Amino acid sequence: MEEFSEMLYIPIRDQLPFTSLENNPNPEVIAAALHLKKSEIENNWETRSGVKGFLAKFLLEKARSFLDSMSYHAFEDILALLIYRLVFFPNPGQFIDVHAIKIFLTRNPLPTLLGDILHSHHTCTMKKQGTLMCCTPLLSWWFISHLPRSVMRKKQGLRCNQRIMSLSHFDIRWCSLSKENITIIDRCGQYPNVPLLGVRGGITYNPFLALRQFGYSRRDGPHHMLIQGIVFNYEDDPQGYC
Repeated sequence: MEEFSEMLYIPIRDQLPFTSLENNPNPEVIAAALHLKKSEIENNWETRSGVKGFLAKFLLEKARSFLDSMSYHAFEDILALLIYRLVFFPNPGQFIDVHAIKIFLTRNPLPTLLGDILHSHHTCTMKKQGTLMCCTPLLSWWFISHLPRSVMRKKQGLRCNQRIMSLSHFDIRWCSLSKENITIIDRCGQYPNVPLLGVRGGITYNPFLALRQFGYSRRDGPHHMLIQGIVFNYEDDPQGYC
């Protein structure tokens, strides 16, 4: 989470992250955040697969309109919401659902981003198939940031995966960030694990295992309590997050 914060220039905020249990924001709140009229929100509010939201086409048209009229602040806010859904929290359709809007309004996307990436990666690994439904550009950026530059260069005719498989423990840049002014979050209250909720389900985040990555040594080995994992999907267990 600390690395995502530094890469995206978004601070880790103190307020509650997305939980999927929040009440849907009313049209007045959405209209104020997007510099639109309440009637525009109500007239374009749709339901797809039981989830409410906007078509991306509607917001793209409004963004172009604000850009043409040089209303740059309004243009940037709508563009930010489009990025939240189309890049940060993608889905198969061009639909800006209410979950993306909730995260956009809180301005606290980092816990949900990390939860989405971990949950999606875990799901694909367990099924041994499927598509990563998460912010793949951020995941790729994070992954590459830990590799030596030599791996990114083509040499000896080896493919990228072959060059990566040839690396040893000593080749990895475990601590890719500056240690200055970084606060390591290693527990949630008295609990050693941090439950993260994405837009499709929840997964346990084990920050205790990341201490080595930031250059901190552990006095003893990771106990089972510190590395146990919990994973659930909203579709399979709709009450699992309560």
